[in-house]
Amino acid sequence: MSLVSDKLMKELVTKRNAMVTSVAELLDIGHPALSKVLNVRAELSVELALSIKFAFGISADRLLLLKEQIATARARR
Repeated sequence: MSLVSDKLMKELVTKRNAMVTSVAELLDIGHPALSKVLNVRAELSVELALSIKFAFGISADRLLLLKEQIATARARR
């Protein structure tokens, strides 16, 4: 996992004490889709960001920062 995905998963896991599969189920997306975001192979969509916000109570500002970090990490590849 990248530093960005580690940060995102740390926030999600500590909020709900869950694993990636559990987080994906809670967000109503497939494990592969969440893994792509976490492994910086896909951008964090607005829909997924909103789902994370409502499910985990993470601020929109924090998610926008993570989205920017993910996009930067993808551009560096």
